[in-house]
Amino acid sequence: MFKNTKTRYFAKAFLHTAGQSLQVEFNKRILYMGILLGISLTAIIWFLLELTVLKQINFYLLFLALLSLAGFFPLERRANLYWQGMTGEKYAQDEIEGLIKNGYEIINDVPGDKFNVDLLVIGPSGVYVIEVKNPTKTKDDKVVYQNGGIYIGPKDLDPKSDKFQKVRRSLNKRNPVEQVIKTAGWVKRLLEDSGRKKVTAIQPVVLFPKFWVENYIGDVWVMNSKTFALEAPRHQEVLQPQEIHELTSIIRAHIQAKIPMGND
Repeated sequence: MFKNTKTRYFAKAFLHTAGQSLQVEFNKRILYMGILLGISLTAIIWFLLELTVLKQINFYLLFLALLSLAGFFPLERRANLYWQGMTGEKYAQDEIEGLIKNGYEIINDVPGDKFNVDLLVIGPSGVYVIEVKNPTKTKDDKVVYQNGGIYIGPKDLDPKSDKFQKVRRSLNKRNPVEQVIKTAGWVKRLLEDSGRKKVTAIQPVVLFPKFWVENYIGDVWVMNSKTFALEAPRHQEVLQPQEIHELTSIIRAHIQAKIPMGND
């Protein structure tokens, strides 16, 4: 489904791959699901053997089988969410890769304080702190930023119309805009605490790869990944190559200190 990231320049240079933390959580859920399914199947087989051979019903085994199955389905739903998020981050990475040719650095999955920064893009026009969203969609959906929140509705409707307002779906249970603004603040503090006296060129961005998005460019950017890859280089250059290298080194050092490096 995705390009082989092992052959890419930036995949060799960066400490993490796109969606790495989500991949870890997904793998854990798959393991737990396998354990629960194994317990449930074992209990059912044992139950049937006792029923046919001993002619008795072991309610404890039946309860164990049902309990294991009851735990299986929530894990499956959670695994699907992790897979969806991981897929979105890989799509986003694929679609912004071209920025490297314009002097930008892309750093994936930066660990924060009980959260992860999906993508950090550092280049001539500044530091972009990116939250990637990959919600369930249909081919007729579009993403709209309205009044500080993000919504999904039909493409063929005016977002300001009453009809759109009635049928739109909200993504604001955990508001992506508020989330990325807080994340950008954390990145700013990390860079400044690590030796930079002041970092002003930090832009929070919410990306929706593979979505049709009504672009919003303001205090927060809301757009799809391909649009971002075109938009960032159009803005005024505020960082020199040496500054880009310095900021990138700070982030990489943070990742190395936070999570031990594995095999090359």
